[in-house]
Amino acid sequence: LLSIPSRFDPYKSTDCDASSNANAIVMIHLCETIQFIVNLDPVSVMNIKFDWVKFLPIESTPSSAIDGTTMLGFHNVEPLLQHRILQTLLVVSKLCNVSFSNKMLPSVLTLLVSTDILDVYSIARDLAISLMEKELFRDTFFPSIDMSIDERSCHAYESSLWVDFISSLSIEYLVTWLAGCRQLKVQQKIMISQAWSKASFSDKVPPMCVSALLLSTVCHILRGQATKSNFSDHFSMLVIDIAVE
Repeated sequence: LLSIPSRFDPYKSTDCDASSNANAIVMIHLCETIQFIVNLDPVSVMNIKFDWVKFLPIESTPSSAIDGTTMLGFHNVEPLLQHRILQTLLVVSKLCNVSFSNKMLPSVLTLLVSTDILDVYSIARDLAISLMEKELFRDTFFPSIDMSIDERSCHAYESSLWVDFISSLSIEYLVTWLAGCRQLKVQQKIMISQAWSKASFSDKVPPMCVSALLLSTVCHILRGQATKSNFSDHFSMLVIDIAVE
């Protein structure tokens, strides 16, 4: 099924509009089929090794191919097709053990800040929040993990803040920091545990309701370590806005 887009590429435009429209219809039905499979047999989708970002080519302008066809960006196809693709990716993103390449989140965020189609924006926002929460709170993302309602609500809320406050000038910095913070989560847990023990609290360490990303970036700003190489003015304001919220 996942080889179908390579044969009926909805992003390949020719002089024949009928061919392009037919490819779009095939892609829409493929998206519906994948969603049905996820509902009926999610394990079969979880075991697939596939780069889902192929469904989401984000280019600012169409480009010409060698054979005379034109390769369209995601923005250039019909809004209905955009919505169906994003909806399918959202359904897949909710599955356990399904990982996306590191290009998926910046692609969705880029689409989010550039689209002027309300329905596309809405579903892209839902997908971006799902991907962001998975990145920020990977160990506790799935409903099967034992968590309090308050803790899960905090995770969802922070994830929505990163998505809602993002701008095109901050996406690159955010992605870079996300990659770095994956290595810091264990260190932060150890430091917090040690500080809690030194404070002589008898209770166990409470669960963290904020992400390692937010802790790290706020600490860099407070310590005066936010340099031009790892922070921009826009990214600094993004962090401050989220910390205030």
